[in-house]
Order: sequence, then structure tokens, then C-alpha cells
Amino acid sequence: MFWKYHDMLFANQRQLKRNHLEKYARKIGLDMDQFKAALDTKRHKAAVDADIQEGGGVGVGGTPTVFINGEKAKGFDFNKLKAQVDPMLIAKGYKLEDLPSELRHQIPVGNSTIKGPSNAPITIAEFSDFECPFCSSAGREVSKLAKMYPKHVRVVFKHFPLSFHKKAPLASQASLAANEQGKFWEYHDLLFANQQKLDRKYLIQYAEKLKLNVARFKQVLDSGIFKEQVDNDMALGRKVGVQGTPSMYVNGKPIKLGRPLMAKLVKAVELEMKRLKIKSPMSEAKLKKLGVDLSVKPKPRAAKPKPRAAVRKAPPKGRAASGMCKPGSGTQCAPPKKR
Repeated sequence: MFWKYHDMLFANQRQLKRNHLEKYARKIGLDMDQFKAALDTKRHKAAVDADIQEGGGVGVGGTPTVFINGEKAKGFDFNKLKAQVDPMLIAKGYKLEDLPSELRHQIPVGNSTIKGPSNAPITIAEFSDFECPFCSSAGREVSKLAKMYPKHVRVVFKHFPLSFHKKAPLASQASLAANEQGKFWEYHDLLFANQQKLDRKYLIQYAEKLKLNVARFKQVLDSGIFKEQVDNDMALGRKVGVQGTPSMYVNGKPIKLGRPLMAKLVKAVELEMKRLKIKSPMSEAKLKKLGVDLSVKPKPRAAKPKPRAAVRKAPPKGRAASGMCKPGSGTQCAPPKKR
């Protein structure tokens, strides 16, 4: 259970007191008597102290510090680590073409809602927030995309309500309450169409509009039984690098969103189909009409900028104290950057 507990600690770094540690242990089903006894007696303190001493002996001066086959890693991003690991693997007989060429995350479907065939070769994981205006437009585009690739693409919806969107967490739980009655996508569309009306009374009105069992819907909403699922989606999102909404991944590969969004999505899907050697249902004419260019162009070499005095710029228009989430401010809702 080490890695499960490891992930929970990193997902909750501001809550690491004794009561929190016990809470995480219960959540993953550990033997609580054994867990508490280990903490009370400091059973594993010697092992931790030995790790610290060993680290000091090999020059560890801060964290994180990574060693690859005994050599200190030069950098931590995927490309820098790959540049060090690949030669070692090739020397042991691995072929370069069999090694990963890009960063891909493991994003399990779990009990998330899916649009499209369950056996589709391409999965788009969509981390979204019902109070985010960019997510509303992105949701419509993703829905169109699924229709363009009816046999090849499935969309997995993951909840990621941002901290400054106070009504979004309950809206996510309401959508899962609707999902329990087989109406997730219909409810999803109503929420995005009414983003200024996400109070509880409106959430119930939308359930009535879809002719759900409203008594059951209220019971589920008040019980908070789907809060854990929303929290788990958020923990997963943080683990794979989600910093704003919407964030999307094609078979685990993050998509760099931009305008026009549909062209970006189609290009990502087409490149993945090419990698998987799957024939696309889209003709060259359709791709051209969408403005999708699949040719790989070398990036122009940027000239080195001349050094100049640092000037503190005023924050761009659209940035609120609680975060960036207004049309014209970009393509995502995101918390404010720490200064």
C-alpha cells in the first residue's frame, strides 16, 4: 500500500498532521491498530534516519534529488531524464524505437462517465469545472469531436472544480447524482448552459426538468456520497499536472489547448491515430477546412534576447484576485500565480 499512501500524501501536502495521516490510512483500508502502533512506537524512525544519513553521504543537499544507476540526475523533466536513461537502456540491448518518445500519464477511467464506445482506441480525459466559462465552450467542442470519430474516440469526464469557484463542487456532485439515474450528459449540458445559476435550488430545478426522481436526487445531494469521487478526480488531476480548466489528455498525452480549439483537438486525435497506425475517417479536404496541418515543421530557432532591466508589469485585464477566469484572459480558468 506504500504507493497509494504516497500519492495521498503528495495530494494533500497541507494536511499532514497525525489526524490526517490516520484518515488517509483508513481511506485505503489499512489495519488501523497496526498503523497507529507503528506511529506511536516510532517503529520506522530508524529506517528514515538511515535514508537521511545515506543521502547525506552521497551529496543530497535538498529534495527532490534523483539518482539513475548511482549517478545524480541532471534535471527532472521528462526530456532531461529520457536523455540520461535512453543510452543506458540501449546499451543493454533495447531498441530506440521501442522506448517512449514523449510524456504520457496513466489516467484510469475508474467510475467516471464516458461518452463514446468503451473499446475506442483513443481516450480523451477531460478535466473540467462547471463554473468555468472556458469549460462550457470546450465541452461543446469535445461533444462535436466525439461525433466526428464515433468509432475511434471516447471522452472520459473528470471533475476538477477550482478553489475560487465556490458553487462548482456541489454542481459536480449534482451531475453525479444525475448520472446515478442515467442522465449525466443531459445534466452536464444544463449546468454549462446555466453557469450563473448553480445554487442548490437551481440544481434541483434541473433535476425536475430532466424528470429525475427528485426525492432520490435530493437525498444523494445532501448526503455528499459523491464528494469522494470528485476529490479523487482532483487528486488525480493534480498528480498528472492539471493546473487549470479545461485540461485534456489524449491517451495520457497532455494537449496544449489554444484557438481554434477544434483544430487543436482534431490534430491531437489525428496524430494519435497516425501513431497507432489507424486509418482516419476524416478526409484531407475536411482536415484542411478545419485548418488542421499534420506536417511536422521544425521550430524556428529563437534569437537570444538582449538583457534588459526587469520591469514589473501590471496584471493583464481579466485577472481577478481569486484567479483568472474571464474571456480574453486565455484559454483556461486557473488560480492566480504566486508572486
